[in-house]
Amino acid sequence: MPSVTLYFTQQSDDETEFEVQRKELGGSFASLTTVAADATTAPSPVTFQDLSVLNGITYVYRVRAKNGSLVSAWSNETTITISGAPPPPPVIIDGTDLGGIRAQMPRAYGMDGVFGRGAGVTPMIIRVNTLNWNTALSAVGDGTLQGGFKAAATYNGPAYVLLEDSGIITCGVIGGIGAQMLFPYKTIAGQCAPGQGVSLEGNADGIIEVNTHDVLFQHFRVRAGGGGGICGGAIGVWYYGSAISSKVVFDHISASWGQDEVFYVKGNDVAFWRCLAAESLYQTPGSEACGGIEQGHGLLVGTGGDTSGARIAVIGCLFVSCGRGPELHDNVRAFIADTVNYNGCGPVSTSNPAASLWYQSGEVSSRSAYINFRAKQGPDTPDGYAAIRVYYDIPGNQVYLRDCTSTGTYLPFVYSGADPRVGISPVDVPGGWASVGSSALESWIAANVGAFPNNRDSADDAFVNQMLDGNSGGWKQTRPSSPSIAHSHATFSVPSNPFGDIDEFGRNNMDRALDAKAITRET
Repeated sequence: MPSVTLYFTQQSDDETEFEVQRKELGGSFASLTTVAADATTAPSPVTFQDLSVLNGITYVYRVRAKNGSLVSAWSNETTITISGAPPPPPVIIDGTDLGGIRAQMPRAYGMDGVFGRGAGVTPMIIRVNTLNWNTALSAVGDGTLQGGFKAAATYNGPAYVLLEDSGIITCGVIGGIGAQMLFPYKTIAGQCAPGQGVSLEGNADGIIEVNTHDVLFQHFRVRAGGGGGICGGAIGVWYYGSAISSKVVFDHISASWGQDEVFYVKGNDVAFWRCLAAESLYQTPGSEACGGIEQGHGLLVGTGGDTSGARIAVIGCLFVSCGRGPELHDNVRAFIADTVNYNGCGPVSTSNPAASLWYQSGEVSSRSAYINFRAKQGPDTPDGYAAIRVYYDIPGNQVYLRDCTSTGTYLPFVYSGADPRVGISPVDVPGGWASVGSSALESWIAANVGAFPNNRDSADDAFVNQMLDGNSGGWKQTRPSSPSIAHSHATFSVPSNPFGDIDEFGRNNMDRALDAKAITRET
């Protein structure tokens, strides 16, 4: 393992510690650690060993003495290049158990939640075997329940919800929340549906809204629709009681055509894993009810001080023709990796040009790490917009950028006030995670994102192809017609002893069976 050892001299006996800062050559300094001062009489030697360096990288260090709020001037800078070949381009580790709810997911950002298996209460297995949104639950002879999506999602106890019918399920609610999830511990498994799976559609304020904790969504589409003077979002995470929701994971979810937001989050430990957000509606009649005519958000995180310090992860996702993908508020801690935003920013408004400046690909008012994030210019992206932009000069803003790229006339990074860039990630990098690398990013995204990567419907297929060709697609003002999906049924085979054989990470037979089924829909 490569390392660097710093040697410096304590020149007086009134300092209490030394602050060590580091940067990569050409980057910005960030605090690495503090080292306690020697209690002996000065001068005395002080050493520090940095074990976090990588081969092939040039680092610059500096040190200063501290005593409470009193600090010395910075020392001279010392530069060192770590010998040896740089590490090879990393790959996603799909063959190693990282300990999340799925073996390929790390135990971070909510992906280690309890979800359907509950906490001390035997969960229910619920089969959604109808395309009727409102069908009530009824007992099945094998001890499971069956019924419609709304009743299953809002069931008042831990549950594995198995979507067994392919087709379109239409939410009949207009202007309110379609399925408001108030009870924790749910796994909603769309991978059980045959063919092209399930689409949830409707013109609600939110087709699904989570107001609880420990919810896992897997493998389905949410197609919202605008108009009618409502703030029509697709799917989101919000409050429950006086708390914010937590441990919510979106695993291979496709969402599109939200009037206000496609995805919206006010929660902690929320992860988006290989999701697709597309064509948030822009300047749709009725958007005044959402606070402005522009709208068109891909993923909006936070908008209130109660989310300060909340942790969010966006890993392996695609945003197509969306503004604010993602937009981060309220000092959230965000990890954004292996993600593409195509045709971001949106067309310049003829009625309010200044408002259009909000439509950046990645916005930051937080502490965040962007690793292998790409802003790809499309036909609606105005010249000279920023790929990643920090709007406000807020104390504590920190942004770590690594392997981030942009195409066309995007400005790579724009900020207000003090430069918030740091040389070390200010948020946790999930243990065991590795990037796909910049050269493979778009082809990897095309093969892996969305509800059913190996059997997409025509809309999801078009979104992915627009990103690949770089010249097509466009923002929508009104909701397009949905692709038809053939209605068919497949009964999921529940394993024997479904809640038994718990492994070291808490997963049971049911979790493993659903994971195995998900893999068949992804590869």
